[in-house]
Amino acid sequence: MKPHNREVVLTAKPEGPATVHCFGERASDMAEPADGEVLLRNVYLSCDPHLRQEMDSDRPLPRPVSSRVVGLVERSRHPDFLPGDVAWGQGRWELFSVCPGPALTKVDPAIGPISHAISVRGMPGLTAYVAMTDVGRPAAGETVLVSAAAGAVGSLAGQFAKLAGARVVGMVGSDAKADHVVRRLGFDGAVNYRAGGTLSEAVRAACPAGVDVYFDCVGGEALETALAASNLRARFVLCGMIASYDGRPAAGVRNLMQAVTSAVTMTGFRVSMHKHRLPSYAAMAAELLAADRVRYTEDIREGLSAAPAAFIGMLHGDNIGKRLIRVSEDPYLRQG
Repeated sequence: MKPHNREVVLTAKPEGPATVHCFGERASDMAEPADGEVLLRNVYLSCDPHLRQEMDSDRPLPRPVSSRVVGLVERSRHPDFLPGDVAWGQGRWELFSVCPGPALTKVDPAIGPISHAISVRGMPGLTAYVAMTDVGRPAAGETVLVSAAAGAVGSLAGQFAKLAGARVVGMVGSDAKADHVVRRLGFDGAVNYRAGGTLSEAVRAACPAGVDVYFDCVGGEALETALAASNLRARFVLCGMIASYDGRPAAGVRNLMQAVTSAVTMTGFRVSMHKHRLPSYAAMAAELLAADRVRYTEDIREGLSAAPAAFIGMLHGDNIGKRLIRVSEDPYLRQG
């Protein structure tokens, strides 16, 4: 019997914050790869905040959810891939994805978990590394403030700043996350913005010498707070604005004059402009992980049907580390 595919699709455009009711699931016949294409049996699917912005598109519904995936080659009509190979690329929230061969990258299971290809050794890791080291340029003795510090990108950005000798403080949304970034990741301090009180006062207390580098994935109040604490010639790296993703109006920065007063440099960052650096970064990251100089957490949910709730939960901050969905058996999963 010919196997069937299953896919999670977007069925409704959100009216305000996204909910699981915006998604549906459908079955389809297994697609066959054409010349130059590869059929992947997906093992891991990525949950990324930017998908929330794509949900607001006016493109026809229902439509697939595009996502980075890593999986095993089921069938190949591309000379660089054989059945059983592991590869990652752009696919969908589905069990099987047909992908153009040239757009796929082989994954060596010997160097670490295959899921790392779309997390710490992949684009989230590259974002953290290039944005922090090239744009933020932390130096020994400086203070670095990282927003969404327990997330897929922020958790690494802070560690790369630590490797440069900086003092690092993370902004997080729970005491558990604060404990995680300090005890497991080696941050020097953490501020729980949901703990009550005034965020600006909490950041001032955690960063008594002011902020030299701010790594921003949130925007809104977090960005305003960092500006209020900025030192002369501080560097702000703008990687995202999660605070305005989920149907909320973009929050304006009310104290932008502080950027003038402190001569702050604010630089937007797009990892897509640095994709050519991924192979060298991935090799370096594997070495850092093996030496325990960098630590990383993957927050993995099980089953294709879990994808919508896992994604919505991530938007609400219920993840620590990279949120992934495992949709089939990982034959390389290390037990114990």
